[in-house]
Amino acid sequence: MIMDERFKMMMDAIKKPCVLRLKLIKNKSPDNIMFVFEGDDDYDFYFHALNLCSFEKDYSHINGSGKDQSITLYTELKNEGSEYLSKTYFFVDQDYSLFCHSCKNILTLPFYAIENPLADERVIKHFLTSTFRFDEKNKAILECVMQMYIKARDSFYLEIKELSIHLFMARILGLGLEFPNNEEVFDKINKDHVVLKMNGIESVNQRIKTLSPDERAYHDVICSLDKDQLTRGKYVYHFVSEWLIRIKKYIHSRIDNLNAEIEQQKKKTENAEELKELSARKVLAKVQYEHKDVSISKLAPACRKVRELDKFLLSI
Repeated sequence: MIMDERFKMMMDAIKKPCVLRLKLIKNKSPDNIMFVFEGDDDYDFYFHALNLCSFEKDYSHINGSGKDQSITLYTELKNEGSEYLSKTYFFVDQDYSLFCHSCKNILTLPFYAIENPLADERVIKHFLTSTFRFDEKNKAILECVMQMYIKARDSFYLEIKELSIHLFMARILGLGLEFPNNEEVFDKINKDHVVLKMNGIESVNQRIKTLSPDERAYHDVICSLDKDQLTRGKYVYHFVSEWLIRIKKYIHSRIDNLNAEIEQQKKKTENAEELKELSARKVLAKVQYEHKDVSISKLAPACRKVRELDKFLLSI
């Protein structure tokens, strides 16, 4: 218990704005552009996002410990009229907040967090294609797998919507609820559907029944948000990474069947041209990958351009 308390105190200390301020003072020079990201994964995401926007100016960066730390430091620097705010830019998630921090020094993503774009089928298709080297001659496997993914993704968003609404409302109402961890939320992530252990939070559900007219208006706005604004990024990434691990076994079985079928055709054919064509076909390998291979840094390069980031960079 004492060790847990000490660890929590240490983690809380790391998240204080003064820690990020010291990093900024140590690394900032008057003429250089400094980007401040929420954390290590954010740098991985923005590195590719900046390239996608054709941002070619030199910049340095520091990684902080969350949105609150970055916003608090920005506010302190602004109130002080600090020279360290010149050419310093903060990149933060939207999270569950009704207020969007947006000014010449702050970019707030138009979706919940950096993990949300990773669920795009384009990202999944690119990862699988580059991993297994699928091409036109074996595209049937990839097409079948992608159909499964879309079903699983749609199932995930449908199942988690009520929980997402409850978590957002808990923040708005100041209920002080901690986010459930992945083990508490997810039951099974199958090839084509997702089963959750929890679809909502009963205490929040009861509170929603007694909302005031103003609170009801907030609730209606939250319910109308799209899935990328409503769904917590950490849950999206867990779904994506676990699905990719889950689908691997199925892809391996399809590869075995395809390779065996080609070998059977080669044995049966007496046509020299057909045999030549079959022999030239690339044998797919049952590539192995683990959770470390489906990191944000590996998936982010296939994400689409963030238009809001593109506009923000034009002013730098």
